[in-house]
Amino acid sequence: MNSQQEADREEILDQSHFGNLSSHFSNRFHLFVGPSISRLYFGDQVLKDGEIVFHTHITMHTSDLAELRKLIDRLLENRDMSQG
Repeated sequence: MNSQQEADREEILDQSHFGNLSSHFSNRFHLFVGPSISRLYFGDQVLKDGEIVFHTHITMHTSDLAELRKLIDRLLENRDMSQG
């Protein structure tokens, strides 16, 4: 593991700066990408009738969404490297 990967791992493990945020389980997602503003919706599929209930959405500048994508890609790549 290189020094950047180790720093990323330490930051992920240090949850103290997130305070006491609530957490929602999500297994369904919807993304709206606009020219300047984007919205990422998080939901849960209700098993009884298959209905999807969206419980949270995050609005951000589209350039920030691109940064979020890079972060997720990097985290998944690091995970794949550590498992392989």
